[in-house]
Amino acid sequence: MCLPNPFYIAELKHLTGLDSKVVDFVMSHECSQKLLVKIKDLLDFMIPLYLAEGKTRLVISFGCTGGKHRSVTFAELITQYLQKQDYYVIKNHRDALRH
Repeated sequence: MCLPNPFYIAELKHLTGLDSKVVDFVMSHECSQKLLVKIKDLLDFMIPLYLAEGKTRLVISFGCTGGKHRSVTFAELITQYLQKQDYYVIKNHRDALRH
């Protein structure tokens, strides 16, 4: 992801996007807020089209350099967003707990 990286902030480096301090840092930047709005807009457009075609599964992936901060933050926020719309979501933070 091309967003400010918490890895370079000493107090955030060893945390993950599951920690509120990391989420607050990532989302304090205007580019992150704009990206979240655009992702939500894209999903709001695409999901009904998938459902209309009879599709029942959609895989959404987020990646960042280490897989612990920004991608986890966005995966969590999008999970919450989709669950509020009563979509069933399975999430997996593949790299979040790697050292």
